[in-house]
Amino acid sequence: APPDTRVVDFPVSASTASHVRTSRSRSEPNAGGVGAPAGMTPETRSRGSEAAPRLPGRLVATTPLRILCADDDPTARRVVEMALVSRGHTVVGAADGRTAWVELAARPDFYDIVITDHDMPHLTGLDLAGRLRRAGFAGRIVVISGSVDARLAAEYRALRVDSVLTKPVALEELLDAVQIPRSE
Repeated sequence: APPDTRVVDFPVSASTASHVRTSRSRSEPNAGGVGAPAGMTPETRSRGSEAAPRLPGRLVATTPLRILCADDDPTARRVVEMALVSRGHTVVGAADGRTAWVELAARPDFYDIVITDHDMPHLTGLDLAGRLRRAGFAGRIVVISGSVDARLAAEYRALRVDSVLTKPVALEELLDAVQIPRSE
């Protein structure tokens, strides 16, 4: 890593010891960090005053996004929530696909992005993505999973899923997946 950058590993799944990697500048103590102040949760905290750093190939959202994150692994879900909340987005977590679907059906126009795991109880990420598209959800759908093979990736593409990322996912990949694509 460059001399002014520290690489920090955050555990994603205790059972698989996966990690999310993020870079944090030593000169900016909270730059790139994924922590939230004690007592604050992603569901109750949104910080729109801090802009995420601009990375090549993407535009940084200037308006905080409303994101639903569905993952049955609470550690993985929490890491994604903290990473996105620390960049000013509002994130609501769901412990499985059915819970995510109930939340999305109750507020169909509220969320800009849905991030989902594939293997979840009650409703897989693929089933959730299918229901969302059939219901007219026009927002971005991002899948983060360690179990998506070529056949499943093709099924996700057929449902117009915007990104399929493989666990462990680098923080920069996650941030790129939730940003507004360039329209050049």
